[in-house]
Amino acid sequence: MVKRWTEDVGVVAWGSYIPKIFRGDIDEDTNSFCLNVVAEMKKGWPGLDLKKVGAVYVGSESFPYAVKPVVSIVSQQLGNEEIAGANLEFACKAGTAAMRAAILEVASGACKYALAMGADISQARPNDVLAKTVGAGAGGVIMGTNKQEILARVLWMGAVASDTPDFWRRSGQVFPEHTDRFTGAPSYLRTVNAMVEKLLTASRLKPEEFDFVILHSPNIKFPDLVAKKFRFRDQALVHRELFPQVKNAYAGSAPLGLCWALTKAKTGDRILVVSYGSGAGSDGFIFEVSK
Repeated sequence: MVKRWTEDVGVVAWGSYIPKIFRGDIDEDTNSFCLNVVAEMKKGWPGLDLKKVGAVYVGSESFPYAVKPVVSIVSQQLGNEEIAGANLEFACKAGTAAMRAAILEVASGACKYALAMGADISQARPNDVLAKTVGAGAGGVIMGTNKQEILARVLWMGAVASDTPDFWRRSGQVFPEHTDRFTGAPSYLRTVNAMVEKLLTASRLKPEEFDFVILHSPNIKFPDLVAKKFRFRDQALVHRELFPQVKNAYAGSAPLGLCWALTKAKTGDRILVVSYGSGAGSDGFIFEVSK
């Protein structure tokens, strides 16, 4: 499922948060991460009226409350009580699921701006192989349709999903379970490769035409294997620079990568974003930087 966008819809602001203390201080959680992202947006785009954000979607695996949305907390900081939205869950692709929802909100005309965030403090059982790469962070983008405000326009958007249970955490459990090495070829690689293939085929763009490539990064090895298969340029691979700083930020991984790319991109650059969520699924986007 891949859609080409001819309408003007895209990113009008972005913000990110990487905790100074690895995986966050004792008084930090994904809710506070999201509030820091909004604070970053206020600082970076003082001319943008955040009271006009009409929808907020947040994806995470580590919401501090089972029942109490971060959306209502964020709406208070935005200064607007007329806000739709929800906490979203789809493992590590929950952040890009939020991006899809935000894009569709503004494209439909339901609201002027929609905010999407991915935020996580990743979990791993002590001494488990996952414990070597767990990280934390949050990234967010505000989507809009005003051509004069759009900084990166959506060109293509797609998604794939299959019942591939490589990683899971039952309700009430503190730490996730996983299928060890089988999380690679049958799950991450199969799913991410399929999403990349669909986007390249639909758009008819060549791998070398992308200036920034963001692939969900549970480690360095998996996205490197995808990059090698499609022959993306080494200098375009965002995870090479970002992963050592944040490790696996789960639902924050792809949104953080997009924010990272947007801070460095110039007009005309193309950005490929492909997430991965265990269970399994992937969202894919192609953006073109407008200014």
